[in-house]
Amino acid sequence: MDHFILYHSKDDRYCGVLQRPPEMAVKSPPAKGIRAGDRYEGPQRFQMAPEIPGILVPDVIRNAVRYLMISGRTKSLLEEHATAEIEFLAFHLLDHKGRVASDDCYLGNVLGSVDCVDMERSEGTVGETRKGPRFERLTKLYLREDAIDPERNIFRIAPMPAVIVVREDLKAALEEAEITGAEFFPMGAEVRI
Repeated sequence: MDHFILYHSKDDRYCGVLQRPPEMAVKSPPAKGIRAGDRYEGPQRFQMAPEIPGILVPDVIRNAVRYLMISGRTKSLLEEHATAEIEFLAFHLLDHKGRVASDDCYLGNVLGSVDCVDMERSEGTVGETRKGPRFERLTKLYLREDAIDPERNIFRIAPMPAVIVVREDLKAALEEAEITGAEFFPMGAEVRI
């Protein structure tokens, strides 16, 4: 089965988030697939960025903080169709004036990551860490299909856990539900992540 990067759209009609709330203590776990659990003091209050003039709240919210920020509708779809464990952390989305635009939003923390990236074919800026090579920037992604559990239809990639990959059946379910604000990039497509 084919796989796709699930990413947020940069459609100017939709709002976006560029910063975490300053009082947010648990910052990196929801971007890396590490369980936040009781340490997440939510719901947090994320504010629409004034640099992004759109005011519509999509089902997948554009952001620069490397989270999967989703609507309650997308949460329900993932609860129904996703085959990986996902921790949903509630947050309020504030409009440009600081008023609540939506109180039905979640950080979709897909737990864990999969070591399945074909590092020889994938492209981007790679740095070395204690855990091995990690992407600082990703421009093309290829996977080793034999390293992916055939039961999993959504997962993070180990060399860049902020990247969420979905299998074609989950992509189809999300598209059939006509979720807004999402883009799906096939393997080998030019991306800027």
